[in-house]
Amino acid sequence: MNKPNGRSLSRIKYALAGLSAFTIGFLITLSARFYLSFIEMPQTSTFGPANTAVEVALKLSLIIVPILFIRFLHRESLGNFGIAWGETPLRHLIMGAVIAVLWLSLEYVVLMSIWGPNVMSPDGQRDMHWNAWLFYFVHLLTLNSLGEEIENRAYLRTVFSKATGMRRGIIISAVLFGIGHIPINIYIYRSSAATMLYNVAGASIFGVVAGYLFFITGNILASISLHSAWNVTQFMLPLTIDIPLDASFMMYALSGLGNAIILFIILALLIEVHRHKPNWLKKSEAT
Repeated sequence: MNKPNGRSLSRIKYALAGLSAFTIGFLITLSARFYLSFIEMPQTSTFGPANTAVEVALKLSLIIVPILFIRFLHRESLGNFGIAWGETPLRHLIMGAVIAVLWLSLEYVVLMSIWGPNVMSPDGQRDMHWNAWLFYFVHLLTLNSLGEEIENRAYLRTVFSKATGMRRGIIISAVLFGIGHIPINIYIYRSSAATMLYNVAGASIFGVVAGYLFFITGNILASISLHSAWNVTQFMLPLTIDIPLDASFMMYALSGLGNAIILFIILALLIEVHRHKPNWLKKSEAT
């Protein structure tokens, strides 16, 4: 008789576990961003040891907390939560990166159509000291995406899917992912209320796509690839989105509608791929 792998919790306990893990991660993030707001101004050209240590510790905490929950609360293997480093086909990584570049391209077209070409301005990142630039690049490519995806897609999406069903689990974890971006908007970006709401909604939309990509591939590295390519592409481009501070609510609403349309386009493409080539997507196909 085979011994069960882990233990099954009730739906309420799965939901409570997810909320507990999110709360811990949110409080750590809030504390880190609050601290960084005193030692670093946005768009700084340098990056000292304190900044580096806080950023690295923050993302490591987003990895460690879910893993502790998985091993000691659920008593399951990491593979049951999609964390299986050696079993991801290269096509999954390429798929995530291609989606990121396609999505960003569509988003830039939509934003320029709504706000005009002046919404794109030269990026001050070019004035960064080389070591600050290198840290941001490597951090966004690896640890930043790794931490956020393990917390939000591998853990939160999985436990909320067990508690509420797959679709609701994706949506709940995506909304929490958006809420998790509130601290950086308040303390680092100094965003207005409208800009913060727009950014939180955009992060939630991103979370829906990343969650569905994780669902159809069954492996967290696919959504990590999406997240990494998204971050690095934005960082590498010599342009930044510069929405006017006095923009009207209607302009934000139109931008949100544009993002929603892009969401449906990306999801439709993923659904078609999943519907017609399910075996092609299975991680068991890896050699």
